[in-house]
Amino acid sequence: MRGPKSFGYLICFVSIALLFCLAVIGIWPPGDPERSEKFRGHESIDSPLLFASETAGGKGTGNRSESSNIPSSAPNIVNRPIEFGDERKRLTLDYIHKHYDPTAESIEITPKMIVLHWTAICSLEGSWNTFNRVHISANRVYIAKYGDVNVSVHFLVDRDGTIYRLMPETTMARHAIGLNWCAIGVENVGSNRICTLTEAQVESNAALVRYLAGKYDTIEYLIGHYEYGAFRGAPLWKALIPDYFTHKIDPGESFMAGVRGRLTDLDLKSSWEGNKYQIERSHLF
Repeated sequence: MRGPKSFGYLICFVSIALLFCLAVIGIWPPGDPERSEKFRGHESIDSPLLFASETAGGKGTGNRSESSNIPSSAPNIVNRPIEFGDERKRLTLDYIHKHYDPTAESIEITPKMIVLHWTAICSLEGSWNTFNRVHISANRVYIAKYGDVNVSVHFLVDRDGTIYRLMPETTMARHAIGLNWCAIGVENVGSNRICTLTEAQVESNAALVRYLAGKYDTIEYLIGHYEYGAFRGAPLWKALIPDYFTHKIDPGESFMAGVRGRLTDLDLKSSWEGNKYQIERSHLF
């Protein structure tokens, strides 16, 4: 009969062998977010480790210091890029020349605010397809007069709270007149009627805003699309065609209250220097 010492050696050997097998298949050690996300089968998920390496490579400007409110972990973000090739880049630069800066040579932005929206479409695929087109739809007669590039946003949040990145945060998207040059846009699948926005979307928007505010120390504002008109006349508002404006109601006051209520520690402003400009509310174009 084997003694206790022999049995102990056997247990030790089995434990070492098990840890070796876990390391080979990629799920040990725990706490390696890049490897563990790949093991779970996500096609392309951002992790705190990946973003740390992205922002530590000498870019400096626009990233918060380690002592600020950077979240301990970024939300899962699925990369699902929309079409943004040479033609769309050219049209985006044309839009910048027409509305913001005739001499601009780049479509890159320094984020100063985050604007939340709803898509007024009830499905993820329908919403994504809307932004994937390079040229603005001919049905959008009014805004088509002011630029051929299609509308776009940086992030799209599905009704179950899944966050999709459609394009880089520092590339200009067309989503908020007068503020595109400095604003990250976040669209939410849904509307205020048939498919109202969900609690999962509130949670995901709050997590995404917290992450972005931690990544870019230049971000000072968080607004709903319906609030963007309050910035007319403010230093952040750029409009070479001053009459170009549409009234918005998305994503709704209750949705914004839910998101802001989860972010009170960030002190993000909702209006220019506390301006309580009375925004006219009419149905979005």
